[in-house]
Amino acid sequence: MKSYRYKEWDIIRGIGVLLVILGHSFPDDTSGIWLREDFYGYLKYFIYSFHMPLFVCMSGFLSSKILNTTSLESLIDYIKTKGKRLLIPYISVGIMYIPLQIIMSKYSTRVISGDTLLLDFIKGNNPNYQLWTLYVLFILNVLAAILIKSKTSLYLVSGSFFFISIISIAYRTGINIVDRIMYNGVFFFVGIVLFIHYDYIRKLQHNKIIKSAIVTIFIILECAYLFTKNNYFTVIIPYFAILTLLFLGLSCKDCQSKLIRILNIIAEYSMDIYIMSNLSQIGMRLILGKLGCTYGAIYIAEIISGIIFPIIGSKYILKKSKILQALILGKSIK
Repeated sequence: MKSYRYKEWDIIRGIGVLLVILGHSFPDDTSGIWLREDFYGYLKYFIYSFHMPLFVCMSGFLSSKILNTTSLESLIDYIKTKGKRLLIPYISVGIMYIPLQIIMSKYSTRVISGDTLLLDFIKGNNPNYQLWTLYVLFILNVLAAILIKSKTSLYLVSGSFFFISIISIAYRTGINIVDRIMYNGVFFFVGIVLFIHYDYIRKLQHNKIIKSAIVTIFIILECAYLFTKNNYFTVIIPYFAILTLLFLGLSCKDCQSKLIRILNIIAEYSMDIYIMSNLSQIGMRLILGKLGCTYGAIYIAEIISGIIFPIIGSKYILKKSKILQALILGKSIK
């Protein structure tokens, strides 16, 4: 059966990757700059209020094959596929980062220990800290493949994870992977719900009243969160953010503007950027910090380098080697 290309989700993926780069570009102690300017502080709160739930939801939406894992054989094949795509980069890239983490230890608050390295990987404390998402997505894919056998089970699991996400705000286990799953898990299952009811969701795009109400509620909730810094808002905000961006993607999916083309390019290299952006961003942060550049200059430089260098590296290095693509991007070797 011919697969359908969701152009709107390409735009959303591009926006999501851009938000990740923006969120990871704030200068920290590695640059020697501790200044928190108001604009950047509010921007960081805004981004972190929904950007990872957006990615997790998108992954759930695009993991519709879960609904076809009706036999033990299909379940095992699905888990193997996701393991290659998500766990191999999580482990291999993490191992590649160990020497860098050791070299950069004096600039880092996290110290690598050979005694706890294996346990750190299992707990989600990867040497490349941002790779926790791959680990979480693998576990959520496995849970979904095992637990979801009907629409009823999907709704029950989604509802259960919604309450777990509320609990995660008040209570943290201290185990990185568990805390991440507790908060983000519900959005993966919501993504699957969106897929099942996507025809209805798309119809809402043409209802100006509902669309305006959702966007307005999103703005109000964001303002309330930025003003109060109450983390319970981050349980609700992502739902309205996801719908707002979905409406935006549906409205722009056939546009040919330069901005949409840029977002589509970012979406095409989304995994490459996510995996490799950290290297160039850390480099920029250190070099420009030592040169005494302003907070804003470092921030912009990290954004640009975090997008451009991974694309160049992928195009001229990774794409030349199937082994590197398998290890770093989780692609199958054919």
